[in-house]
Amino acid sequence: MQVWELHEAAFGRNHVSTAAACISIGNLCVVAKDLQQSRQWFSAAIGIYDQCYSARCMQVTANAEVQLGRVNAKLGGHTEAAKHIERAAAFYLSAGLQADKDRRVLRERSKRQQQEAEKGVSNEEGPTASEVSAAYDPSLAARFSRKAHELWHEVGRLRAMAKDYDGACAAYEEALRALGGLQRKGQGSGGQPSPETSSEGNPEDEDPEDTRGAEALKLLMHSLKAYGSALEQASKWRRAASTFEQLRTLASRLLGPGHKVTQAAALRAKRASQQGIQDSHRSAMKERASPSHRATATSNATPVRNLTSAPTDAAAASFPMSSSAQRRQQAKPHAVDGGGGGGPVSPVRDMTGNESWLK
Repeated sequence: MQVWELHEAAFGRNHVSTAAACISIGNLCVVAKDLQQSRQWFSAAIGIYDQCYSARCMQVTANAEVQLGRVNAKLGGHTEAAKHIERAAAFYLSAGLQADKDRRVLRERSKRQQQEAEKGVSNEEGPTASEVSAAYDPSLAARFSRKAHELWHEVGRLRAMAKDYDGACAAYEEALRALGGLQRKGQGSGGQPSPETSSEGNPEDEDPEDTRGAEALKLLMHSLKAYGSALEQASKWRRAASTFEQLRTLASRLLGPGHKVTQAAALRAKRASQQGIQDSHRSAMKERASPSHRATATSNATPVRNLTSAPTDAAAASFPMSSSAQRRQQAKPHAVDGGGGGGPVSPVRDMTGNESWLK
């Protein structure tokens, strides 16, 4: 407490040194298991950092957000914890992707400079390859991407604990994006090295990028499994089936088709696919059984004429008859009175079958 007072008196309240003092006191409160007090100190530190950096999330801010989020998780506030850790995860993901982009740009520049130096011509000004190697840390993108992947996984787990399965799915998607900074350049499909990569050499001479590539594949399998589980909980069966199918393919290439991870992924993919088909059938039946669907079907139904009934006089009069039909109508005999008050006699009784109007 005295440290914070001294820093505030020396630098003022809105200073990074004062925020660092708040972080130290918050950590001491965590050790003393005073989580409520530590949450207040971490919140104060984040507020100071936002004032100093104009609400931009810097690395020190991200670290404080992670500490505050984990304290909230211990206190049972999973949704609030996920919000704080998500801010830190977004910072590390953005920083990792930017660092990976800078690495590729610097590699291309150094390659062009080397080619121009061999030709004896240099048209581009800038740092030399040695200066680039000395000024740039090649593992920066990998460290940031690994941290982003870890934090997004933590956010997904917290979202799932809070029953926010859609948020968990979104978090695991970001975790998969974070693996891009760990991928090794020149890596082929299925985690196999490209033909340009030599497989010979001593273990101590192993390229750090090879290690990062193998690590990325392991994290990819872990992320696909967690992502598929979140999709199952969110009842997104088609995407879950596709995710588990990707996991099965990857595990089959890396571990073999008989490995338990491969078989479990195949089983879950099949189950998710069947569940998706059943849900589609149930949704279709429920839609057909709804009153609004029946009313729509009734209003859109086309009336069908009763072709077996004789047309009325008005309906018959509305259709003109051809000349041949008129002649047959005029030649057709009519009912006559058979006498004796028996009523009209049907012409069918007196027909012989040789009448001219039948021909």
